[in-house]
Amino acid sequence: MPIFVNYFSLVVPKDILEKKYPGGVTQFKNDFSFTECDAMTEDDELIALYAMGYPYKDVEKLVSKGLHYNQEALFSTDFVVVDRLKPESCHWKPGWFETNSIFYWHTDCASWQKDKAREISKMTMDKVEEARLSRWNPFDTIRTKD
Repeated sequence: MPIFVNYFSLVVPKDILEKKYPGGVTQFKNDFSFTECDAMTEDDELIALYAMGYPYKDVEKLVSKGLHYNQEALFSTDFVVVDRLKPESCHWKPGWFETNSIFYWHTDCASWQKDKAREISKMTMDKVEEARLSRWNPFDTIRTKD
């Protein structure tokens, strides 16, 4: 990991999908028509679905498949919804989730990946533009297998 904060993100750890979602990560990807694109991404530990607004229907779908969500407290230990406009506060913050407002990651994420996310987050806009002109997008998801 980490994953760039983008729009509203519905973020689910892969290990939770394997334990609780019928059919695991593979079935989750089928159910949500998952393809790596601008609307969804994954890293080593997490899968993220992006939406322009709060993903009510996707949350309902996860709950219907057995993932935890306390409707009264608006909290889940199994997933999180991140708002790009206020990523530090999130809508709730489960224990496995960390962010620096630019990227978010699982607490089990490799330390070099967290360090890279923190380093990229400090880049000035001229350095970001230089990187993009050299065909490197510093805001791409940081994975082990890239």
